[in-house]
Amino acid sequence: MPPAITVEAIRIPDKIGTGVHRNGGGPDKWLRPLSKANVLIGPNNSGKSRLLRGLFSGLGPDFTFAPSLPLLRELRKAAQEVPRALRARIEGDGPAEHAKRIEDLIEVRIGVSGWCSHLESGQPVPRMWDGLMEVHHEMHSITSRFNHIRPANEALAKAMNHFYDLMNPFPAQFPQKTEFAKVYVPSLRGLRQLTGGPDHYQEITANEYKLSLGKQKSQDSKLLWTSEVVTGQGLYSELKRRLLGSLVERQWVREYEQYLARIFFRGEAVALIPRLEGPLHIKIGTETERPIHDLGDGLQQLIILTYPFMLNRDKHVLLFVEEPELYLHPGFQRALIDAWLDYQGSLQVFVATHSSEFLDITLDRNQISVFRCRKELPNGEGAEKDAKIVVTSVSDDGLHVLRELGIRNSSVMLSNCTIWVEGITDRMYLRRWLVLYQAYLEKKKEPRVRAALLEDVHYSFVEYSGNNITHWSFLEDDRTATPINEKRLCGELLLVMDLDDERNEAKKERRKKLLTVLGADRFHVLPVKEIENLLTPEVIEVVVRDREGDGVVVKPFGQADYAKTGLGKFIEDTILDGKGKRVWTSGTSETVSRKSEFAQVAIEAMTDWDALSSDAKALTTKVYSFIQSHNPY
Repeated sequence: MPPAITVEAIRIPDKIGTGVHRNGGGPDKWLRPLSKANVLIGPNNSGKSRLLRGLFSGLGPDFTFAPSLPLLRELRKAAQEVPRALRARIEGDGPAEHAKRIEDLIEVRIGVSGWCSHLESGQPVPRMWDGLMEVHHEMHSITSRFNHIRPANEALAKAMNHFYDLMNPFPAQFPQKTEFAKVYVPSLRGLRQLTGGPDHYQEITANEYKLSLGKQKSQDSKLLWTSEVVTGQGLYSELKRRLLGSLVERQWVREYEQYLARIFFRGEAVALIPRLEGPLHIKIGTETERPIHDLGDGLQQLIILTYPFMLNRDKHVLLFVEEPELYLHPGFQRALIDAWLDYQGSLQVFVATHSSEFLDITLDRNQISVFRCRKELPNGEGAEKDAKIVVTSVSDDGLHVLRELGIRNSSVMLSNCTIWVEGITDRMYLRRWLVLYQAYLEKKKEPRVRAALLEDVHYSFVEYSGNNITHWSFLEDDRTATPINEKRLCGELLLVMDLDDERNEAKKERRKKLLTVLGADRFHVLPVKEIENLLTPEVIEVVVRDREGDGVVVKPFGQADYAKTGLGKFIEDTILDGKGKRVWTSGTSETVSRKSEFAQVAIEAMTDWDALSSDAKALTTKVYSFIQSHNPY
């Protein structure tokens, strides 16, 4: 597979949109920031599908996009450490001005905004090496003025050396030739063969939307593009050709069958069989093989939305999909998103959707950007006006998008059981811990291990937000006139509750009542203040160093020291001894601030089962056993 190239910005064609609005600013002609998965949302007739097609058509060899390598993103991050060290180590207006000068140069010469400006003026992106050299020269020129100041010169030298060490291999890593595969998947798709002849779905899509298909290359021949519309109609012929082809082509079919089995069918064997007579047949596990029209439409969608990038593993794939949620159970929508995000090759996905469930799932993962679309008519007279699409980039905290779409987590109604937690970070940690526990059991070859527990299929999370628990029927309160019946909506539940202030008599009484009503198997009180307090000292130290910088002095501490106290205040007062550069508490609360960001770094630091504390392991095994008990084989 080629090194992953990320398209960080795409220019919106003038005839389609007015630009992207970010953070209340004016329109920008570039769709950014882009991630591995990019979601266009909006009501019907908001222009999201039109924008999706415009992005597909507009991307081409003439640099209407800003590409990047993982190494370049590391270089940007390393470069920012130099002005940060200037500000942290040397006081005064002079160093601050120099730091700002370096930051501005980084953005102009190697930042996405600077690249977009270069592309607008016709300057090609390959001049990025010149930009790196200019940034390095300027940083060297500025930092050399402070060589006489210790320990500032040591911190600056360390930051400079790190940047220079990353720079050296960069020319060799940026490929001399790059091949992209653009794939457009319309809503008009399916594996049922209409005729034995041409792909009519593809013809209709390409002709009606005037999509240019085939191969293109840039003037210097360094960029090669293949554009195609995939509807599923060609899969039968493709499989037949490969199964009758070379060993390598037959091996591809086998590898794709194994991929489907591993990602979607819990390891059960999958066989794709294009018979000489009749339609494509599929066999899953020990079931009798069946023609594609006898199997669910959702299964067809999973195949259509994965085989294009598996076919193009030697290229950088840009996958554009209309309504990816079609026919898919919420659990398989999540599995599809996970398949895209976890794919190890070079893949970026762009989707247009108005599914509340699909968007709800995407908000649980990083590597995702969300853009809201709406139409805008120009001012002036006239019976017919050409509407332009206005795009708003939705920040991570833009949860008003959920309200705009009328979000409710309907997937909980379709699961066999639910895990009730107090907030989003509880869900993030438990999801990670369940993955690590299943990997641990699989490694032990535990005979009773289910091949995979799928969220929103075998179980779902419900966030009950602390005091809102009183509105549910299992804890009827005199003040609640019409308690909500949780079993009717959510099936069997396991409720996880923070210890919070164990001296609070009202909360003590509530915990006692919940234990009586739900029983010990369905109720779990954390032995610590909240779920973050279950993290080990090693994981907490990783988060502290990530937020404070590697030069931070961390005082020794043990888990018992912070078990029942606010973790944010403990970090500020004890771990950092009041000398931290960041704010760790949220308002008057003693808990950690920016909990989701904290959790994301902590989750990445936990790579195996042994990275969990004993209390976190106890909670995870209890949750796992509960889920298994409600999903018998």
